[in-house]
Amino acid sequence: MRIVRTPDGPVLPDPTGRANGRGAYLCNRVACWERGLAKRALGRSLRVQISDADLDALQNYYIEIIQTGGLESGMGEETHASLRARS
Repeated sequence: MRIVRTPDGPVLPDPTGRANGRGAYLCNRVACWERGLAKRALGRSLRVQISDADLDALQNYYIEIIQTGGLESGMGEETHASLRARS
C-alpha cells in the first residue's frame, strides 16, 4: 500500500498508487503498519513530520483495512483494541 505526502502537505493513503507527491510503501502485514505508524518510520521515509490529524486518519484507514480483511493479521485482538483506543 502506498502512502503519499502530497505537494500541498497532507499525508494520505494512496490505494491507486498514482497520487502526485512523495510516496512510501507499507506491505500488507499488520506489523509493517504498526512499525510505520507507531515509530514514526513512515514520516522519516516521507521526509516530513506527520501531523496528528494525518496520523489519526492513517490509523483509521489501517483499522478499516484490517476489519475488511485487507491485511494479513498475526496480532491479537488486544492490539487491535489498543489501536482503536488511540484514534
